Amino acid sequence: MRFSRVSHRALLWPVLLLALANSCQSAPDPQPKPKALWAMSYPDPVPVLHQTQWFTMSYNRAALLTPLSQGRFVWYYPALKADVWVNYLPLDPAESEDWKRGVQDVEDKVALHQDHASAILVQPYENPEKSVYGAIYEIQGNAASQAHFYLTDRHKHLLHGALYFRAKPQYDSLMPAAQYVLRDLRDLTESLTWK
Repeated sequence: MRFSRVSHRALLWPVLLLALANSCQSAPDPQPKPKALWAMSYPDPVPVLHQTQWFTMSYNRAALLTPLSQGRFVWYYPALKADVWVNYLPLDPAESEDWKRGVQDVEDKVALHQDHASAILVQPYENPEKSVYGAIYEIQGNAASQAHFYLTDRHKHLLHGALYFRAKPQYDSLMPAAQYVLRDLRDLTESLTWK
């Protein structure tokens, strides 16, 4: 039996053609790596009592409370770069519709964020024993504000405010911090007592 000699070059061509055919398959489109976000940890809230001539409430010690003027103040969360602007309005008890106009003003401010919001969730609150009625509006999406709220006794008092971050609104990255502040707003709501 005789073996024929096959040249190495003759074997090389089919191997190269096979490799070339396999390399022509479409590769998946390259995808950019997502931006990494810092993992944030938040301290447990420690309540601090705040009293004015109109009401008493508690707020989280992680926030720095700064009075701005009569009935206006801001909480600043340095670690979150977040501000909660709060405004107190005395109502005219003789004017029965005064509180409704104040609530409508808050709802109008919330409506300004509809174009950039993916959802607006309303959390109503009622405590008839303390005469505290209100709502917290959680604004989801890339809106300028992540929350608005109001509290009233429907007679003499209206307290309202809004949460803003000192950053470009990117809801995915702001959501954990917004949820932390929203919990503080719920605590404020439950602790509020009118004078």
